[in-house]
Amino acid sequence: MKIIKTKKGYSFNKNNYKSPEMIKALYEAKLEIKEKEQGKDLPQDVRKAYITDDPFGSYLRLRRSKKYDPRYPHVQFKDRKTAEKGVKIADKLDSLSDKEFLYSGYPYIWQDEIGLGNLVLDSAI
Repeated sequence: MKIIKTKKGYSFNKNNYKSPEMIKALYEAKLEIKEKEQGKDLPQDVRKAYITDDPFGSYLRLRRSKKYDPRYPHVQFKDRKTAEKGVKIADKLDSLSDKEFLYSGYPYIWQDEIGLGNLVLDSAI
């Protein structure tokens, strides 16, 4: 996918992903599912560290994922390399069916692949 330079950083075409409203609704639904039902697709040690051993931390992590999901049009990236990682994460998130997304551990861990400090929010886009 082609990375484009913007006024605030870098981005890519996000027109083929789920709508922002659908992404938000999926995160809202995911927040309602008990932690013990989520992340069974992760290795047990990772699942424990990110989800089951710290329910409040996992809640906060999921709230951040909801805000900074790289599929949102207003999320941009500080550099080209991070934008390329953003494409991979967005593609992986979007490839999950709605049911897979609701029970997957990936929405908890993608932040570590990109680093939230490398993201820029621009609601003017």
